[in-house]
This record gives sequence, structure tokens and C-alpha cells, in this order.
Amino acid sequence: MKKSENHPDRASLLNAAATGEVPFASHLKRCAQCRELFELFVQYGPDERLKDLAPPPQSVARAAAVPKLVESRRPARAVSGRLAFDSWADLPAVQFRSAVGSLERRVRLEAGPYTLELVAERGQSEWEFVARIYDRDKVTSEFILKAGRRKLVPRSQACYYWSAKNPPRVLQLLSSELKIDFGKLTW
Repeated sequence: MKKSENHPDRASLLNAAATGEVPFASHLKRCAQCRELFELFVQYGPDERLKDLAPPPQSVARAAAVPKLVESRRPARAVSGRLAFDSWADLPAVQFRSAVGSLERRVRLEAGPYTLELVAERGQSEWEFVARIYDRDKVTSEFILKAGRRKLVPRSQACYYWSAKNPPRVLQLLSSELKIDFGKLTW
């Protein structure tokens, strides 16, 4: 972590952990990376052996995804995807889906070599979603998943997790080079 006006350096984090005086508390509220490192120093003490400690892989993945969340100055190539599989396709009506207890929906969307697999489960008050993206047969985490207005980065095991009161009508995969749009989904 480089010292800048935005991020305290490791020495400052170690000093704050040792003394309890945190002049950059507002920064820690906004920056998960610095907060995780600071909490690690508080928990284990300002041990000099920790100065070379690598951040957890989840922190590295989240930090690497930050540039993807920012719109690029050059437009990405737009590609359309298609629905390849829908577990609800054989159920005739929305009312019948509820009657047979089909509270889970599995969807596979494809665009060229990319596949988005989505599992949606309806709970009491909201939907829970888990998605994973494949480049041919390999899991990839190079995309931001845009579900409705929400932009998601991959988390553990390159999966995208979220919950919402209503399922998303639009799913898109965004990278610096591609914008894959799967059109509108009906629920």
C-alpha cells in the first residue's frame, strides 16, 4: 500500500493500532482494504513480522475489481447474449410454478464463449441469487455482473452473491473490452 493523501501507510496503521489514536478513522470507514489491515494489526499487535504480510486473497480480488467498476473512456464492444436454459421453461404458468413449490430457478445465458449461470431462490421476503461466469469451460472473474442497477464483483470461489426484493429484469456482463447484454428476463 503506497502512502498517499487517500491511504495511510503501514507504519501509520501500526502506530495507530499500538497507540489507539486513529487520525484517519473516517478513511477506515470508507476503505475496506485499510480497515482490514488495521483490524489485523489491532488483533495481533504491532508485530514487525507483519510488515511483509500479504493481504487476504479476497481483499486482493476486491481491489483488483475496483477499476472495472469505473466506466471506461472508450466504449466496450457490445455483444448480445441468449437464454440457453431455463428451469421454468417447462412450467406452463406463473400460478402453477408457485403451486408445485418451484421456488428455485436455474438459468444459463450464453454469449459466444461466455456463459452466465444463475440460481435464484425465492425466500419469504426476498430473492437470493448466486451466479458464476465461465469462459468456455473455465471459471472467470474478469467481469462485473450488472443485475438491474446493481454492479457486483466476484467473491469467494468466483461467485457473485446478492439478494433483492425483486429479481433483476436485466443482466449484463461488463469488462473493459466487452459489454454483454442478455436482454430482458421475465419472472
